[in-house]
Amino acid sequence: MDAFYRFLPKDTDENSNGNLTDIYNLIDQYADQLGCSFVLVHHASKGNQSGKSVTDVGAGAGSQSRATDTHLVLRQHQEQGCVVADAAVRSWPPIEPRCLRWEFPVWQPDAYLDPADLKFERSNGRGRSQESAKSETPEWTAESFAKSFVTEKPKMMTLVRSEASKAGISQRLIKELQELAEQQGLIYRWKSGANKPVGLANIPQPEEGTE
Repeated sequence: MDAFYRFLPKDTDENSNGNLTDIYNLIDQYADQLGCSFVLVHHASKGNQSGKSVTDVGAGAGSQSRATDTHLVLRQHQEQGCVVADAAVRSWPPIEPRCLRWEFPVWQPDAYLDPADLKFERSNGRGRSQESAKSETPEWTAESFAKSFVTEKPKMMTLVRSEASKAGISQRLIKELQELAEQQGLIYRWKSGANKPVGLANIPQPEEGTE
């Protein structure tokens, strides 16, 4: 169903949990009768999607996040012409994020890119030139990077990188500073499940079964 909004009945409110629940119940009914699956090609909400979890990318009511079996999203990679394919699944084995490069007429896997390097929107602020912004940018170190953007409470890696990007740090330098901070034991990766984004904290993740 491409695009999903073109199949919604008249006067259906995309942001209404009740309306969307009724629609998904109807789709489930047809899928059961026909013995098939439905693929809904849906549009994303407004704004940059890099800092959101997979199930929050789609526009509209939150009920659809829980109603569908699989969420598959394509988000822009910082490398031009590339995207990051990510998914959250309920009834299937977990899917790890992977990078795809557009080579007409199909997307091709690119194993050399880092799926964590999502593209973020940057802004130097109105009325400020890039020269001015550059002159005010501090000399970042692994220690100052960790202190500025990472806390004891784990924060999504994509959110950390988004905040660093908004502070005027280039994507290349963000990646270098994060890797260096991890090597120096200033930042630790936290993992909470195959379908959940990697988190960053300035303390190690407790081992399973410990407080």
